Amino acid sequence: MKFGHSIIFFLVVMVIAYGFFFFFRQHQASANRILLQSLDCHSEKIDTSITSLDSDTTAISALVAFDRTPIDEALRKKIEDLDIKIDDANWILDYGRLEIPTKSVCQLVQFPEITKIFIPSQQYAITVNQ
Repeated sequence: MKFGHSIIFFLVVMVIAYGFFFFFRQHQASANRILLQSLDCHSEKIDTSITSLDSDTTAISALVAFDRTPIDEALRKKIEDLDIKIDDANWILDYGRLEIPTKSVCQLVQFPEITKIFIPSQQYAITVNQ
């Protein structure tokens, strides 16, 4: 009977070890994914600064380029209906800062008034010589 218990114990340990291996492997694979891999759309309007974010990103604070400003009330309502927050205090020429849930990115780029979505970095910085 002791031999039978040993085999059962061995099988239980193997199942637990396999479970840990499977769980950690799956968790590691999802941690390495980027937003581009989890978006349902691919558009040239979405900059790599957005698509290279982690896939588990839930909201993005980004600059959005519009084809004209100020945006009209109909477009503002369509954007806000997607749970996107428009920061009226931060407009630079044709660029507005928006808080975009990642689930709304694909719907946002379908608007013809939107020309680009990006997160500013050093490459967009303007330097002033003094």
